[in-house]
Amino acid sequence: MASFNKKGEFVYALIYGSEKDLSVSVQQDIRKNYPSFTIYKVIEIKMPGTTSYQVVLQTASEYVDLRVSEDGQLQETKKVKRANG
Repeated sequence: MASFNKKGEFVYALIYGSEKDLSVSVQQDIRKNYPSFTIYKVIEIKMPGTTSYQVVLQTASEYVDLRVSEDGQLQETKKVKRANG
């Protein structure tokens, strides 16, 4: 999905992917910091001059949203308990 302003200039693009779209070092950092979680969803966020990722992790009981910056820094943005059922 891509977004453009009224002048037709690129604003951002969202590219839906998977764990293999992350660098090996980011995958290793996620496994080290969140050993009981698996990667559920990866969204690449491209903006002029920068690229980052939103990564959703899951366990049987919760989800965690991470923001991965262009330089590979992880920032937890949300943690949610999963509904039973």
